[in-house]
Amino acid sequence: MTPDDDLLWQTKLAARLHDPVEKALVLMRTAESHEQGTSRELRQLLGLDAVPRAVHAAVGRADRWASAADRAAFPNRDDDGRYPAWQRVRFDQRPVIIHPLTGQEAALARRYLDEGDFLRAAIFGQEAAISGQVLTMRLRPDDYDARSRAREWLNEHEPDFKALGTLRNALAHSARPAGGRALRDLASALALRARLSELFDTLLPPLPKDAGP
Repeated sequence: MTPDDDLLWQTKLAARLHDPVEKALVLMRTAESHEQGTSRELRQLLGLDAVPRAVHAAVGRADRWASAADRAAFPNRDDDGRYPAWQRVRFDQRPVIIHPLTGQEAALARRYLDEGDFLRAAIFGQEAAISGQVLTMRLRPDDYDARSRAREWLNEHEPDFKALGTLRNALAHSARPAGGRALRDLASALALRARLSELFDTLLPPLPKDAGP
């Protein structure tokens, strides 16, 4: 193995061990960086702290690229600070691997569906779908204009979202649809529950059973 091969594998190993396995449980909960703990112990054990500075620089750059690739970048208000509460995921409190806003709305939608409160279920189901689309568009989930754009996109490209909106409007205004699938869905509580459950399975992220609000 050549020196270049050694450097390559040192870089790969350092990158692999950059974040600890317990990151989701300790992030923003400890005084020291999440890159300490088991990651530091392993780096010391394997001698990775002694690698050339170029390796550390490459690992840091790769970490920033990876973070930017899978993390939505939201514009902050002037008083938001570096880590505003609405952007934080508290995995130790609610271990749901989705955005917390979308998760809360989806959990409420499913809870109201279980309780037979179909109007609230439809409303929160719509909002959860909109929040998810806003995040996909890399916009702020609490921005009214961004949510309007996401709603328009869903109405144009997602038939199930339009179907959910039709049911929501019928329930909110006690208005019978002109015909079609929605009329059959509203024929009985059993049919409506089944249809909303089907739409939620398509539009909303899956949640653990204990992830409700």
